[in-house]
Amino acid sequence: MVGFGAVGQRIAKILKCFPCDIQFYDPFLDEFDPLYRKTTLEDIFESSDIVSIHLPVNSHTVGMINSNLISRMKQEAIFVNTARASVVDRDALIDAIQNNKIRGAVLDVFDHEPPDEKDYLLIHSPKVLATPHTAGATHEVEDHHVDILNAKLLTWLKESKLVDHQVKN
Repeated sequence: MVGFGAVGQRIAKILKCFPCDIQFYDPFLDEFDPLYRKTTLEDIFESSDIVSIHLPVNSHTVGMINSNLISRMKQEAIFVNTARASVVDRDALIDAIQNNKIRGAVLDVFDHEPPDEKDYLLIHSPKVLATPHTAGATHEVEDHHVDILNAKLLTWLKESKLVDHQVKN
């Protein structure tokens, strides 16, 4: 796993029931369950049968998963990205898929919505399982989004001094 925050750790807990070893790369995590092994980013790509991406988008992660890392993957490895498309070099992933450098990919995110021609190279590949950006569509995620939206609305209302006025429906 690349990124071992709340989502990565939750998936790791689900995978405890399966016969697999979990290793992760996350430079910001110092304390973790000893069942999991912290390692380098390069080691994840070189030694994993499945590389699963769980990164946020920020100035450090955009394009982080580049051709250098993807080229380190085993030929029989599977690449999974349900996080954000912008953290992956799409051309490097297309090259790896089209030239049989990896076994395949599972993708829930794409560079463009609606997809462009390059996205469709991935979507239509028989080596790619593509889903329509629904991995995060759970009740828990939706509730979390509502909490964030409500907090921002209340802050805005207070700052614009509208909170003192009653809104009538």
